[in-house]
Amino acid sequence: MSGQLRAPAFDVCVAAERVEAGSSLFARPCADTAEQTWSRGADGEIHPASRPDLCVTLDADYRLAGTPAWITPVFHARDVALAPCSTDAQARQQFRPGLSDELPSSFVATPGQQMPEHLATAVREIVSRGAGSRETARLYDDEARVYELSEIEVDAEITYGPHERHRLDVHTSTMRRSSAPVPVVVYVHGGGFVRGNRHSSRNVSDYFASLGLVGVNITYRLAPEDKWPAGSQDVASAVDWVRRNIADYGGDPNQIYVIGKSAGAFHVAEFALRPSVAGDTGPAVAGIVLVSGTYGADTSNPSQGRIDYFGEDLSRWSEISVLGNIERTELPFLLSISDFDSDRTKASFAELARTLTVDYRRMPRLVQLSG
Repeated sequence: MSGQLRAPAFDVCVAAERVEAGSSLFARPCADTAEQTWSRGADGEIHPASRPDLCVTLDADYRLAGTPAWITPVFHARDVALAPCSTDAQARQQFRPGLSDELPSSFVATPGQQMPEHLATAVREIVSRGAGSRETARLYDDEARVYELSEIEVDAEITYGPHERHRLDVHTSTMRRSSAPVPVVVYVHGGGFVRGNRHSSRNVSDYFASLGLVGVNITYRLAPEDKWPAGSQDVASAVDWVRRNIADYGGDPNQIYVIGKSAGAFHVAEFALRPSVAGDTGPAVAGIVLVSGTYGADTSNPSQGRIDYFGEDLSRWSEISVLGNIERTELPFLLSISDFDSDRTKASFAELARTLTVDYRRMPRLVQLSG
């Protein structure tokens, strides 16, 4: 084989700086030059066509490839240059074409990728029938995991308050490799204010643990037994426990991120934006993520769950609303919405984004997800 090593998607070719030992390799516009003309040997070595005594050689030393030291799985990068072909360096001078299952992007970047089409099609069909989240969850039963459950350690049923639902689990990975404290992600489940528990969302904390972080999954009090503002107060109590104890699990109490989904997003928003209501007096957390929540006082056709939690006196809902009662805005926010969320949820997402951006000049990051 003799010719160029081309990256067709970018229309560039591998080029040596010079055709001599020690020369580094670069990606450059393709040209018919000696620096871009290569031949491949029988054992996978790659030579400049004009210098068969030189081989493309990976450096013996490697470094982390663009990710923090705590990220797992481990990805390494090495410098590459021309060096004399030798038996001693043979393992770093032999190359082969990539296999098909080696080509997809790193799973660390999964949140930035599009949903696979077969899953997107199935989700659309489920939504068209009005089916619920359990049927959606079953779509993923046979999908490949980015980690094995045996890699995750869970310290379960930890008490963070006096109520029987004041429980949390701490998820860490047996594969973690950082001796320095790592970020912590606290997840607050949904359930329409009247149902739900942390067990149905274990996968969230498992996933963050698999990346090398510490995941914390909490359960909180529910209506109708416990009404507003019990949820946000429980978030504050759980976060306070994390601040005081997470160092024992390798977590950094100065890097706590709190995620809330659906009703959990309301509780987390109130914890973050109305600390006097939630009773949060501790140091500010590092960031807030709100997923598919509603944050206003829309009293038109309210769900029974909202009535159970906010109370039957709808005239008081404007006092309960997060929107219109914001006290604190300095925290970094990421707001997320999904294609099949309700119109009410989408409108609330847009209104909170507008309020933070226009009224408080604190533009959040915004994400629209498939499904």
